[in-house]
Amino acid sequence: MPQDENPAKRSALNGMGHMRDHLFVSHSNPEDNEVALWLSLRLAALGYCVWCDLTRLLGGEDFWQDIEVAIRNNTAKFLFVLSRSSNSKPGPLQELQVASTVMRTSILSDFIVPILVDDLPHSETNIQLSRINAIDFSNWASGLRQLLEKLELDGVPKHPLANANAVSEWWLEHRFLPSVISSPEVYLTNWHRATRTPESIYIHTIKKSDIGRLSVPSPLPYPAIQHGQYLITFASAPELAAALSPVVSIVESAQLPTQQMLDGGELPILRRRSDAQNLFVRLLDSAWLSNVRSMKLPTYELSDGLPFFYFPLGFSEGERVRFLGVDNRLTYRVLVGVRTRRSASTELPTKAYWHFGLRAKPLLSPFVGFALRPHVVFSDDGRTPWPSKARLHTARRTWCKDWWNADWRDRILASVEWLSQGQDSIELQVASDRTLAIAKAPLELTSPVSYLDPEPSLIDDLESTEEHLEDDVDRYEEPVESDE
Repeated sequence: MPQDENPAKRSALNGMGHMRDHLFVSHSNPEDNEVALWLSLRLAALGYCVWCDLTRLLGGEDFWQDIEVAIRNNTAKFLFVLSRSSNSKPGPLQELQVASTVMRTSILSDFIVPILVDDLPHSETNIQLSRINAIDFSNWASGLRQLLEKLELDGVPKHPLANANAVSEWWLEHRFLPSVISSPEVYLTNWHRATRTPESIYIHTIKKSDIGRLSVPSPLPYPAIQHGQYLITFASAPELAAALSPVVSIVESAQLPTQQMLDGGELPILRRRSDAQNLFVRLLDSAWLSNVRSMKLPTYELSDGLPFFYFPLGFSEGERVRFLGVDNRLTYRVLVGVRTRRSASTELPTKAYWHFGLRAKPLLSPFVGFALRPHVVFSDDGRTPWPSKARLHTARRTWCKDWWNADWRDRILASVEWLSQGQDSIELQVASDRTLAIAKAPLELTSPVSYLDPEPSLIDDLESTEEHLEDDVDRYEEPVESDE
């Protein structure tokens, strides 16, 4: 009987006639549990039959014997989560050895698929994987997309019982068991309302006394947005005149109600009504940035060009801020932390700092205000962020992975407390005698129902961050304390 020329069909059946329809996810436990679980559930939801020790472990049977049988008889693709840990840990390497033997004896094409999840250099990769191209999972979404293309290309079969409903049922049974109760619960948003805005806004017509491009100097003493030959601001002409260059002057000023711009009212200087609202959003953005820079807070520009401010080392005693927590008790949060690590090139410990920060996105609906979005940057000197955005991205995923919702929420509240300087609102100076007041307290939403949190034993494995950060010397933050 001639050999089948289709490698996908050859890999579907092994020499004993068993159907190969499983994806076997091999990984280091607990170091790579998070990515292995995410990958397994995503593949199962898309219709693939997945074997992973986190999702399928038969009680009462020998663990290693079950895995060996699964690899030899049922596995269509052996997905090896490749990391610094799995590259040297006995358990994953035993599984890899079995898979290598199966691939060689059964003549299976592309049976082993390495999935690289950290910065393991290719030169240090286990010899059994050195000639196999790994799929880069530094970005999980793009890595999954490449893997799915590979599975489809090689004709890996799907299973009718594997689907999103099956994954949901597994999750509810094994990972998260909330009980919905008929009791209202209050949630905090990251929206902060403007409690006071100037009643009027100025549109100044500017003129340049010589030829060349018309542009105003930066920064001006108060927030202002240039729109062609016009300057939109809350400040009057005398408040800006001294800061304009000798060749730029204000030749005419018009004052109109702020609400007219908020309503998108028709203005003679604008072609479309929506332009008025866009200019007002830019003016709010300028007001926020001008305020934080006046407080000597550095800013960092995101990949999309939008800046956010962050707290530098020494901004406060102990790098912490006291604030009133959600339980109405005085507490504090650290907004700049230090982490000590062993350098790859030397045995001497090195320090790096993390810095919490906020990006304020202006809102016009459902009210005028700002949505505060948290960010984190890292530095070696306590002030200057690392130049590599890729390195910053990797550090955020590693260093902040044990920050849960309450951690991010409390750090936002602490940041707002510092910006408000102990007052009930953040005062943004927009003119010599006018401020834009932003409420310190965020908008609250009330849900008509609530749920009981799962027992701690159900989420213990989600709190193992410190276990797989074996290169840490010191924890980078003290525990949160509360004062009565």
